[in-house]
Amino acid sequence: MEQNFDLLAEDCIEYSQDRYQQLEELMEDFVHDGFSILTIGLSHHGKSSLLRKLMDSNVEQSLSSTTKFLHYQIAYDHYLDTPGFDHVGKNTTLALSLIANTDLHLFVHDITTGLLSEQELAFLKLIFAHMDKEAFFKRTIFVLSHKDMVAEPLALQAKLTEQLQQEFGVECLYQLNAVNALQSDDLIELRGQIAAVKEQLLPKLNAYKLKRVTAICHEVKNEVLANKQRLDKLIHENQEHCASLQHDFERCLTDYRQLEEALFNSTKAQLDEDLLERLNSDVNTCTSSTTKLNYTMEQGEELLGKLKECIVNKYDLDPSFEEQCPKLIELRAQNDLFAQNIKIFDEILLKINTLDSQIESYRS
Repeated sequence: MEQNFDLLAEDCIEYSQDRYQQLEELMEDFVHDGFSILTIGLSHHGKSSLLRKLMDSNVEQSLSSTTKFLHYQIAYDHYLDTPGFDHVGKNTTLALSLIANTDLHLFVHDITTGLLSEQELAFLKLIFAHMDKEAFFKRTIFVLSHKDMVAEPLALQAKLTEQLQQEFGVECLYQLNAVNALQSDDLIELRGQIAAVKEQLLPKLNAYKLKRVTAICHEVKNEVLANKQRLDKLIHENQEHCASLQHDFERCLTDYRQLEEALFNSTKAQLDEDLLERLNSDVNTCTSSTTKLNYTMEQGEELLGKLKECIVNKYDLDPSFEEQCPKLIELRAQNDLFAQNIKIFDEILLKINTLDSQIESYRS
């Protein structure tokens, strides 16, 4: 019998519900063409300001630069803001994971600093150690911020394109856009560019999302079925244990009552040997004792005391004044809880099967 599985079952249910919620969100994201946009770049290059403008957000940031990962959601689109490369530190693994799993990257570079710095190039090379270079550039727009602060932004944009070609090859698609985040025309143009990239990427993204949601659906379904089978097995074991415990408990309690009554009613010095022999055997079984008692009234009372101790230890009750076995009550309550958990797992499975049918309709 597994110990404390009532707590484990609650954890499994919570986990299964969380997994189903994740699955449902992924399905909604797929159905509604959800899109995720991630800003990356050095600190103080305008990532957060640009993202807020793209979201039409008036939310102000109290920090001078983003020092943690931020997530915003508008309808089914997700906007993620990352710390500058110089602030990522121990979260580099998380940053690389987000870059690999978001649909579009806005690499924000302050055009007033000139060409990409060694730090920016080094971070790009780190990215390419974890994902395909061409795939990254297809999903990345280099946003050149603060264009209003330089005399010839388009000339600098051309030089940056040349720098990227020299560093990473001419075969890659480099998408650059010089903007002033405060200028509405620039934002309209950038939104148009983002929409064009989204339209181009969407067929492949949706195929990938459908494949992913299908795999997760099967994973969650198998996890829930495994937990349900585990609970079914425990319920069966509990029922067998309850039946055995009930039988032993009733026998011990009946024998105790018989000896108690015999001692109360008897005026003889000798008690019924068959009864005492059986009770002595019960006590020896409980206490692993091999002592043979003589069957006098005194020793009958001693045996009654030992039988009482045995019942107290084995069944958690005092037979002098109790009739209900706490261990049996606990086991039955545990089984009731397991049965409720089975119903919850069935409800989750029903939802998953409905979602699975929806997924199949998109696959066919």
